[in-house]
Amino acid sequence: MTGWLGRWLLALIAALTASACSLETAINAMSSAEDRQFAQDFVINLKAGNEAWLSSRMDPQVWIESGPGMKQVASFYPPEPSRTILVGYHISTNSIAGGGSTRRQQFVLVTEGAGRWAVTEIHRLADGGPARVVAWRVTPRQTRPPELQGYELTQQMVPWIWALLGLFALVIAGIVWAYVRYRRRKRAAASMRYAATGAP
Repeated sequence: MTGWLGRWLLALIAALTASACSLETAINAMSSAEDRQFAQDFVINLKAGNEAWLSSRMDPQVWIESGPGMKQVASFYPPEPSRTILVGYHISTNSIAGGGSTRRQQFVLVTEGAGRWAVTEIHRLADGGPARVVAWRVTPRQTRPPELQGYELTQQMVPWIWALLGLFALVIAGIVWAYVRYRRRKRAAASMRYAATGAP
């Protein structure tokens, strides 16, 4: 098989394999179980109005600024039973003078239930000490949020992508088998001609 075709096939296989990764799988790979649990707990405590828990996880200034609107946050969420899904995650780390580093995280969660939705966005910063929430927002929605639609779309596409990968593997196997068979026949024909004509 020619070199360019082999490289093209490898690149195509790599691209298909990468696309077969769901958003959930990608989020789990980038984040720790503790971080994901924190995000879920943050929503649970917002819904419950647990000020002691929330104030211990927020930057002091952010907590002061959050006070006036904290009482009504629970009403932004759908009634129970509901489910909360982590649909977005981003992390960045930057080095600072003295050999330290800062870590910024962004979580996007969607809570749904009873035909209602709420999108929770959390920004957390760690700069040498415990991570603290430096910004957060809860947005109630009356229609299905695009963040949730994108998440569910990747979940639905994964089985189809893996099926395509399986079909592609069969096609490649067929091409390789046909090529090997062709080469063997070509060598056999050359050997027969050599035997018929004799050595030069």
